[in-house]
Amino acid sequence: PFIKDLNNICFNISHSKEWVVCAFHYLSLGIDIEYIGTINLKLAKRFFTQEEFNYIQQGEANKIIDRFYEIWTLKESYLKKIGVGITKGLNTFTIRKTDKSICVLNCEEGNHFVKVNDVYFKQFDFDENYKLAVCAQKNDFCDEIIVHKINDIIKDI
Repeated sequence: PFIKDLNNICFNISHSKEWVVCAFHYLSLGIDIEYIGTINLKLAKRFFTQEEFNYIQQGEANKIIDRFYEIWTLKESYLKKIGVGITKGLNTFTIRKTDKSICVLNCEEGNHFVKVNDVYFKQFDFDENYKLAVCAQKNDFCDEIIVHKINDIIKDI
């Protein structure tokens, strides 16, 4: 989305249960928030790449749900940043997450993956029941989330 007559401001919105989140920048970006609920690993196997599915299943069993929602929010924020939403197949690209970095690899002809340049991610931990990820063209994210209560927003309307 964009704001009419303000060409230098881009924004993106996401919501899940009790949270609505918004990110602003002068370049395109995407944001996604998801409530951490139950998951069906058959869906992850079907819609995620094998690398992502392996990441979700590695390590402690009680972290599988967290890793699923990490990958989901990273994928969704990337799709929103490039402006296609979920219409692009979730298994046409992979999110590679390590302890030190997060990157996107697009599936190219011949079924091999090529790194996408100028894509940066930041994950925020602000509510233990949610995962939140932002994807942007520049690596200049803010360090904090500003929370506004709905009553403070609508009182001026």
